[in-house]
Amino acid sequence: AIGQEVIIFTHFVIREDAQLLFGFIHRQERLLFRELIKVNGVGPKLALAILSWMSAQQFVSTVERQEINALIKLPGVGKKTAERLVVEMKDRFKVLSSDLFAPPVSGERYNNINKEFNMNDPEKEAVAALVTLGYKP
Repeated sequence: AIGQEVIIFTHFVIREDAQLLFGFIHRQERLLFRELIKVNGVGPKLALAILSWMSAQQFVSTVERQEINALIKLPGVGKKTAERLVVEMKDRFKVLSSDLFAPPVSGERYNNINKEFNMNDPEKEAVAALVTLGYKP
């Protein structure tokens, strides 16, 4: 609703020719996006297309059942890419399953995280961002 506070989970890509910012409503979508772009032949555009056609849970289920034909129906996914997705993602899901199916972060939990790290202070937030990028405080 208008005026309602929301949390957007982001993934920032810096390339030689562009800086791209991808936003996700759920942490699980961002997590799956990050894993998808690690697969050979899957870039951000294809990863977004996959997440646009099915939820993270649907994708996990499709890969676990090795439904290559269902993956081929996704825009931009051919047989080789579908097979690669099944092979590479199946092993990753064993490690990620608890994160992929964890309940979404609620506003209350987000506020607690903000308080814990005092992220309402712009200076501390800037320092935290720079440390994340590898700079020393």
